Amino acid sequence: MACVTNDIKHLPQNEFQHVPSNLVTWNSYVRDLNGCDHIQDAAIYDHHGNLLSSTANWSLGESEYSHLLLAMNVPDIAHQEGVTINSHRYAVRLADGKFGMMLGGRRQGCSVCKTSKLLIIATHKGLDMDASICNEMVMTLGDFFISKGL
Repeated sequence: MACVTNDIKHLPQNEFQHVPSNLVTWNSYVRDLNGCDHIQDAAIYDHHGNLLSSTANWSLGESEYSHLLLAMNVPDIAHQEGVTINSHRYAVRLADGKFGMMLGGRRQGCSVCKTSKLLIIATHKGLDMDASICNEMVMTLGDFFISKGL
């Protein structure tokens, strides 16, 4: 089963109206991510902090979102303070200061990808979920959105 799909149909009515009308809904992207055996929860935000779609258990606070965006842009802050996602504090494993961040460890962690207009976040928990696959799925979806101008 493919975890990320290139079969796209349409977007919601918002600031992304200029995007080709063949893009799928945000929910289908989150569903694809969550359909992977290596992702527990996932969400997609725009850069204004608007939640476009998430899994049912997602609850990223406003201050968590703001700190995450800051940490994405300033990796030193991320490394010094860590990042809190859904009320769980993660240490930073990898942060490039541009597009991606891996948080936490092998048993529990999070991957984040920032595009020009979106923030894609996915968590994993337990030994049966592989952090590197979670990260690969998030980054692959981010690359797809980048290729579409998002």
